[in-house]
Amino acid sequence: MSEPPFLLDGTRVVAHAAVADPGGAPAGFVSGGVSLEAGQVARLAIAENLASDGVFLLCCTDDWAALSAERFATEDEAREAAARAGLATRWEPMRALSEAEEEEVRIARRFLRELADEFPDG
Repeated sequence: MSEPPFLLDGTRVVAHAAVADPGGAPAGFVSGGVSLEAGQVARLAIAENLASDGVFLLCCTDDWAALSAERFATEDEAREAAARAGLATRWEPMRALSEAEEEEVRIARRFLRELADEFPDG
């Protein structure tokens, strides 16, 4: 399985997985308000919300393009939601980041939190 980028759609990936049988999911399900069909989701990521607390469960294509993002308070809740959607799989922790990558995460977090403070309802 290819590793996701460490920053994905403004989040920091903390765990990722390939969907074992993309066709094994229900014919359709909703994730983050987006209706998805079985087979569309090939990869999953649990990612830290850099703008505030919590994590996102990202349903992605094979090349890590995010199809949906659903917010959860904890990683365990995100894993449980994936299992309920029929996307139960084996999760892999994201590799340790280099110092340069960690700095990029800090910069992104600072920027996104400033933006969230400036536009709290948007």
